[in-house]
Amino acid sequence: SFRWFGLNTNGRSFGSGIGDAPEWLELMGQYLRPTVSLAENDRNFRGAIDDEGEEVLKVQAQFYENLIQGKLQGMQEVFGDSTESTQVTNVITNGGRIDKWESCLEEEARPAGMKISGCDAILISKDEAYTTCVEFPTNAIPEGMTATLLAVQQWKKNSDTNNWQLVLHQTIPWTSETR
Repeated sequence: SFRWFGLNTNGRSFGSGIGDAPEWLELMGQYLRPTVSLAENDRNFRGAIDDEGEEVLKVQAQFYENLIQGKLQGMQEVFGDSTESTQVTNVITNGGRIDKWESCLEEEARPAGMKISGCDAILISKDEAYTTCVEFPTNAIPEGMTATLLAVQQWKKNSDTNNWQLVLHQTIPWTSETR
């Protein structure tokens, strides 16, 4: 069975478990927050990314362009016919809902003017990848305040088209002060 043990940036234990893996994005938001201020102009990471990783990052950039500019057709192409993720299924099972892209991309609903930085990618296999970035939304907060979100996307390669398609997009508040 799966076993885990977590240490924070100070080297202190914050949890452990046996059985199901933890929701790692929640752990990041609660225990592994950034130690420095994040900025909209932070550079993207290009560690050990190969050509396929670069391709996933290009699709991530298309996703954000479509999201920010309200491009429905582009969003439908990026999202495609991806199967629902376990996380989405769990939300729906517990009474949640999925809004259609038409409503999410409306003028007042979409994050117009949002900036992203610090993009990175990891390929899990030849047909599964994850991307991350930091989002700086501008229209969802009171004037004079700033928001910073850690975003993670899961991608699957469509076996028919050989294109990367979005399966899951999640965000959490992501600042050194977040609790």
